Amino acid sequence: MKKNSFVNQYLYQFLLLYCILLQAGTFIISKYICIRAETFGLKMSFMLFLSMFILTAMYAVIWQLVLKKIDLSIAYPSTSIIYLFIFFSGVFFFDEKWNYFHIVGLSLIFSGTVILCKGSVKQ
Repeated sequence: MKKNSFVNQYLYQFLLLYCILLQAGTFIISKYICIRAETFGLKMSFMLFLSMFILTAMYAVIWQLVLKKIDLSIAYPSTSIIYLFIFFSGVFFFDEKWNYFHIVGLSLIFSGTVILCKGSVKQ
């Protein structure tokens, strides 16, 4: 019984990370559509919008599963990790400029999320 709860705990943490990745995916696809809107045909635009809709629907369903087992006060602030994914995708995929203020800000967000989650671990 103890091993099963251990597996469930990590399963829901994995699902939380998956939610974050799904949400980041919708933002990245949205940015891609905005940049390439003139070059896409109607069929390609429809496919990308459909993929955004599917990712959002998957996010909504999995988010409800996550909230069943993880406190909202932990789950929602953990989604701030999405800023890391968005920053790196902007820099590497869309050639966006960055500076040290971005790094400092992201470091503060990430360390705040880690502190919040570590402080909530039940002994």
